[in-house]
Amino acid sequence: MKPSEIVTQLNRHVIGQDEAKKILAVAVYSHFRKVEMVAVDRLEMLKSNILLIGPTGTGKTLLCETLARILELPFVTADATSLAQSEYVNEELDAILQRLLEKAGGDVARAQCGIVFIDEVDKLKAISGQARAASGENVQHALLKIMEGTIANIPVAVDFGNDHP
Repeated sequence: MKPSEIVTQLNRHVIGQDEAKKILAVAVYSHFRKVEMVAVDRLEMLKSNILLIGPTGTGKTLLCETLARILELPFVTADATSLAQSEYVNEELDAILQRLLEKAGGDVARAQCGIVFIDEVDKLKAISGQARAASGENVQHALLKIMEGTIANIPVAVDFGNDHP
């Protein structure tokens, strides 16, 4: 889809945020163009990440969910504050990626094109005058690893049907 087509589709489902829709559409279009060029030239591609910033209730999640639906991509959302409360941050992030794989119907290639939306990242910051909680810092480091394109080892469930024990 061209950026104008993506914006047209987003306009059918999301009210307002016109500038954000245009920027997001161009970013997504550019990303898929890079994917096509990498496939042809057999080059390694760096991940694309997008940071949406805005007050609560402005439609950031809706915009991403709608974009995923329009592009027929698997989509998962996670709350950074609940990640910070977990003792096992890396396992929690693996679980998010596992959910993405499930949304992709177990298709790893499709999951690799999916969208992971991490909400409430701003809640990981230190409150003025107080030290940041170690768990918040651990989540930040783990999220950065994913954003940098670290390899994740997610077990793929195998369905043998009724023919096998």
